Order: sequence, then C-alpha cells, then structure tokens
Amino acid sequence: MSRTASSGEASDSWAVRVRHPRSGAETFGTRADADALAASVNAAGFTARVDTFTVPASVDTDSRIVGYGVRVGRFAADRREDAVQTKQALAAAGFTNSRIFFTAEDGGASRGPWQVRVITVAPSARVTLKAVHGKDIQGSETVRQLAEASGALVAVNGSEFDISGPDNTGSGGFEGVPQGLYLQNDTLLSAPDNGRTALLLEGLKGRAAIDEISSGTRITAPDGATRVIDGINRATGQVLGCGGVGNDYRRSGEDRVRTLQPWRNTNCVDPDEIVVFRPEWVAATPTPVRRDGTCTDPATGWQAQWYADDAEFATRSVDVVMDGNRVVKELRSRAGGSPVPPGGRVLQGIGAGADWLRAHSEVGKAFKPGSTVRGRDGRSVTTPTLSAVAGGTPALVRAERCG
Repeated sequence: MSRTASSGEASDSWAVRVRHPRSGAETFGTRADADALAASVNAAGFTARVDTFTVPASVDTDSRIVGYGVRVGRFAADRREDAVQTKQALAAAGFTNSRIFFTAEDGGASRGPWQVRVITVAPSARVTLKAVHGKDIQGSETVRQLAEASGALVAVNGSEFDISGPDNTGSGGFEGVPQGLYLQNDTLLSAPDNGRTALLLEGLKGRAAIDEISSGTRITAPDGATRVIDGINRATGQVLGCGGVGNDYRRSGEDRVRTLQPWRNTNCVDPDEIVVFRPEWVAATPTPVRRDGTCTDPATGWQAQWYADDAEFATRSVDVVMDGNRVVKELRSRAGGSPVPPGGRVLQGIGAGADWLRAHSEVGKAFKPGSTVRGRDGRSVTTPTLSAVAGGTPALVRAERCG
C-alpha cells in the first residue's frame, strides 16, 4: 500500500554551484580561493556569490566551517528551467560541469515543502527485501537505475555515501562507498561505524528490524599470526563517519584527537591500516592518500606518524593480491592500481599495516578470514539471507524511549 503526505510551503530556491574550470572543485577550504573563482565568474558577466558552509554542533559533530562555495542565481521552486539555462550559459563561458541544486540541500532552516511517501509491506507479502548496489560498489548510480537493474517493485535510498560536499570535504573520491554497514546476502561489503544504527532485512529479528551494530574482521596469516582488518572496500587511511578500529583520530578545532567513537559526517584518519578489497569493488585498488608529518593527541600524547616523503610512502604501503582461495599470488609496492582477481581479494596496507603484511605474507600460502556482526546485545545478527544498510546515525529511540 502506498500513501503520500504533503506539508509546508516553498522557502528554498534553485541555484547553480560553479566548479573551478581547471581543478573541478566546487567546495574550497579557504575564502580566498572561493573569492577568486567568484571574481572570474563576475568578469564573465554573471552575478556570483560566495556562501559559507557550516556544520552546527551536535552530540557527535563539532560546530565548524567546512568550506566555501560559489553560486549563481536564486530561482523559485517552480523555475528550475531558469537554473538549467544559467548552467548552460556558464558552460559556454568556460565554467563547465557546474551543478544545479536546490538550496534545501544546505540543511538550513526551511518551511518546506515536504512530501513523505510511505510504502506499507504486509509481513505475509510474497516479496523479498534486500540491499543492492550497482555494477560496482565504488561507483554511484541512481535509485531508479538500481531498481530497474534488480527488477524491484519499490526502491528507496539506503544509506549515506562518500560524496564530496560541504559536509564531506575530505571525500575519498568514491561516491558509491556507503557510510557504515552494508551487508548483502550475509556478505560484509562495508564495515559499520561501530555502535550506529542499521536496518536489518530478512534477518533473525524478522523481515525488517533496527539495531545498533558493531562488527569485527580478523585475518590469520599463513604463519598463524592474526590481525584486525580496519576496513572493507574503502579508501585506505580514511574512515568515513569514524567509529573504526586501530589508530583512528579526528580533527577537533586545531587538534587531532584519537577516537574510536563514531562521529557523523566526519572523516577520521589512520596511518596504520589494512583494508580488504573484494570482487564487488571491480576497479583496481585505489592509491592511498599520502600525508606528511606527525599529529599528537593533546590528551594522551599519542602520536600518529605519517610519511616523511614520497619515497618513504612507497616503502610503507603494499597490496597483497590473493586468488579466490585467499592464496597469496604476489605483493606489490607501492599500494594502488592492483586489479582484484575474479573471486579474489586484495589486502592493502599502509604504515604498520603494510609492515605486518610484508612480515606475514608468503606467496603460495593462504590467509584465513573471519568476521562477526553483532547487535547491541552482543549477539550475532547474521543469517544466510541477511541484507543490511546503515547511515551512520545515532539511535534516537531505545525501548520506546527517546535517547
């Protein structure tokens, strides 16, 4: 059964976000860079403005400026075509790949309009609920494309993703990578922001349930040594939404604070990781981002040691390429650019993670994996048919009480 409820009145508008003609950037870390682009747009005969993007303080989000953007136009909600024409004019003037957007995306105060569409599925309905992705997990596709490809009767967006924007200026560049948990047919394709909520489909708790999920993945090397895996199918060294394992830390003002707690719309970083890339990644492994210098946690004195120069980075990153039986076929340094074999895996390590892989990998010998996915009560939630998605958000209600 389908229902639609509408409320509110239009208080936002259409506009065009201008991308830099050379770099393609649309969000800038300094006001000066945004002002320079705005001046170029104005010189071409347009009226540009520079907007400041801020994130309000919340339980797990610091209040801060996250960037600046250049915009042209303010067109009423029923005048999107005017924004289309403005985008075309900007392209003709050399500002290609600009993006039409609705200002409600900024997340500020709004009077609507809002439209809520509700689909009710009877427990006895002869349908299957599942999570899906496109042809690969690192690229993005629209909900309509995914619905058509899977033959779905109904489809909704399932998660938040690593999409570059004002609240994710540190994007790893892979817009299909979900924030938090993603399970498909009981296969862990993205690790959760540990302790955050997830929607569990066709699992132990029924056709649909919400729980606060944590997971752990370990590998056993051919010589018997074991190590925790930091991530699955994501940029190595960068933890979207935090809530990871190991030596993660996040920016807090001018400091870097060590934390394993989830922080929504915040990127934590870790210089000593191992990330596994599965066949669903499809593309070659990404090159990890190199960062210079050290960062110190002011509370504990713990120090994150990054790389002194590019030459050191090459020696402290590695891809371990494995076949479908997890047998090591080769080790590649520097990390990045390794195709994932059909049915196989690639373990990518940086820093101490790369050192561990070099010490314990042996060509012709196999690794053994093991994963657990548990609910808030500590019990396993996995079943052969389980799918699950999460947006990295806090639980708002527990035991029928707002938390």
